[in-house]
Amino acid sequence: GYYSVNCGPSLGQIMPKFSWQQRTSLNAYGVTASLLWRHIGKVRYEPGLPALFNGAIRNGAGVSSELAGKTYNFNRIPAYNYFDLTFQFEVARDFLLTVGAQNLLNAQPPVVGGQAGSTAANSGNTFPSTYDPLGRSFNAAVRFKF
Repeated sequence: GYYSVNCGPSLGQIMPKFSWQQRTSLNAYGVTASLLWRHIGKVRYEPGLPALFNGAIRNGAGVSSELAGKTYNFNRIPAYNYFDLTFQFEVARDFLLTVGAQNLLNAQPPVVGGQAGSTAANSGNTFPSTYDPLGRSFNAAVRFKF
């Protein structure tokens, strides 16, 4: 798959060759456990365009960055896998409790620089509509029937 300002239906998006979601659920005794696996295939910057940054990032005079001292290749993004885990408890006939964790393993999004896609798709040096920029998150819900 590819990414660049030319990719996607609204331009500037990630276009992996392979991506999928697979959910496995187990239900017993009023409890449902559900694991969702979200896979995003590896992609590379569109061939034929000028290459993006590939090297080590250094701090500038009076400027520091948490990216400094690390090496990045903005021309490739490896495959990503996210796992979401949800439990649903039937507490009573009319009372359902759901708790869950998204991005269970806290996978951090790829850093791709600001020129890898359009501003609408590539915000904050990553693609937040494709990769999870927030990290692990938790949720809970209660449902009453009456």
